[in-house]
Amino acid sequence: MGAGDSQRPSLSGSRGRSRYLLPQEQLNDLAARFLKPPKAIPDGQEESEHGLEYAPFAKALEQAMLEFFTSSPALKTHWESAQPIALGSWARGELCPKSDLDILFAGDEEAAAAVTRTAQEAGIKIRSRIPENADDWSVGVEPFDVLALLAARPLTEAGHSRLEREVQRLEKTMKSWRRRFFQAIRRERQERAERSNSIAGFLEPNLKSGPGGLRDMGQAIQVRRLFPERFEGPERAH
Repeated sequence: MGAGDSQRPSLSGSRGRSRYLLPQEQLNDLAARFLKPPKAIPDGQEESEHGLEYAPFAKALEQAMLEFFTSSPALKTHWESAQPIALGSWARGELCPKSDLDILFAGDEEAAAAVTRTAQEAGIKIRSRIPENADDWSVGVEPFDVLALLAARPLTEAGHSRLEREVQRLEKTMKSWRRRFFQAIRRERQERAERSNSIAGFLEPNLKSGPGGLRDMGQAIQVRRLFPERFEGPERAH
């Protein structure tokens, strides 16, 4: 689609409803309103590059999901009682039409089960968990799950104070966690390299879970946050 093209953005295809967060018609409407083409055709010059502004569309997706989970008094009650905490792409403001919803529920377990069941019945891919220990959300989970809490975002007022308390607790013990995080990143990268050591990785690259790509970019940001002292000085600013 070139600059100034008046064609409505579309998410057409033959895939079933269960592959998308929302019905295709609703996604097409959101795309037409919030997913705008670049203002100018890219000419290869970085200083004049005009890219697709995705943030408004991701925000519209998030708002639509919030409306879905509070679309009736009963659902809204369950949502508020469950105290959902957004993780992953939702927490980062990067929802896509085929995203999984990663949620930690800090509140009532029965309400959380009702919210999860509602999403599953609607064909929404949701991955949720409830802390094994309400006073320490790092108990019984992998280091990557603990790391995700540092970038988590509460979706209700009640969950805000719970998450803030947990993040403050984690940050106080961050030095003891840092080596475990770094070791987990190195181990996960090695496993990905071994798993992708085949011709399939060249025929059908997977940016997210293959060697390199988006996951390495995300982990680089995490390492930067975990080890800020290693990135001090102008020679390491880049």
